[in-house]
Amino acid sequence: MKNPSVSVIVPIFNAEKHLDDLFDSIRQQKKQFDEIILVDNNSTDKSYEKCVIFKEKNPSLNIKVLKETKKGPSAARNKGIKNSSTDLICFIDADCVIDKNYAENALKISLKENIYDVFGGIADNKEIRPKTLTEEFANYYWTLSRKKDSAIPMNNITDIFAPRHSFITTFNMVARKKVFEKTKGFDENLFYSEDIDFWARCCLNGFKSLAGIPELVVAHKNRVTFRSMVKQYFKYTESFAFIVKKYFPKKLIITRNDIKIFKLERITGIIEINPHTISIAFLFLIFVFPASYYILFSFLFIMGMRFFSVRKFLKQYNISLKKIILFSMLMEAKQIAVTIGAFRGMIKQKIIYLK
Repeated sequence: MKNPSVSVIVPIFNAEKHLDDLFDSIRQQKKQFDEIILVDNNSTDKSYEKCVIFKEKNPSLNIKVLKETKKGPSAARNKGIKNSSTDLICFIDADCVIDKNYAENALKISLKENIYDVFGGIADNKEIRPKTLTEEFANYYWTLSRKKDSAIPMNNITDIFAPRHSFITTFNMVARKKVFEKTKGFDENLFYSEDIDFWARCCLNGFKSLAGIPELVVAHKNRVTFRSMVKQYFKYTESFAFIVKKYFPKKLIITRNDIKIFKLERITGIIEINPHTISIAFLFLIFVFPASYYILFSFLFIMGMRFFSVRKFLKQYNISLKKIILFSMLMEAKQIAVTIGAFRGMIKQKIIYLK
């Protein structure tokens, strides 16, 4: 039996500063992709020019450089899909660096796990040198939360609420070409959660998925500034409400996360039981104590709980006490952004979900 052909599609928007690292990792593949499809999506920097130069300097590689004028990563990916002729399609983001065995492992997994049609890998950011404290925090968090010892089947649409950090997202996704022929690709009206929407439609069309595959490794560069990190988490949880409304109409969704704080399960959404919102629940204390005492108590309670949760989360690394305290503050800011995003999404979509 002839081995399937493999392509990689990369949507690109103002990613000039990341492309050298990405291109190096593509060039260094042990088994090269049969097609490398780069889709520029209205970049205003020199991203498109760098793609053309990469193609010209590597004539032995089958590189296609395309342009997509419709805004959004979904439109760019769909453009790549339409111009791909391979049996297997990989998706990588422009700010990623892929393992040298990525193309080879994608092929092996597709042959070994032949009952599955969609595959998701893991993030490993340990080798990325962070430029800021925010990026360093995100690198640790992404690597630990996405790391899996073994792959996890995700074949039911309700798996989207499973208590684990396993999603098949487009920074590290592989799918068979037939999947796109039936699902018609990504929803071009979505700028966030378009990969979750795509996976949900795969489930509804009877395709099976495998998430958290340890052999599919990508280093995914994170947000460098505090503001961009908070905005990213806000947008993700805001957009998730659309997914809930679309696929679970007229249902109250209650889920739980797998990170526990003092054995207290965290619930994110309209009711969120974590250090931040537990403190809010103690608002009645303001009628007993002066406001200044309440504020001090609230701050100490929040940061104390967050400190112990972050220290437990990062116990495998030798990180200084000062940095753990700073990471605790960033984790709390991230969680607040998640909560506010969830509230905003529920208001816009007129639904209630607890996550």
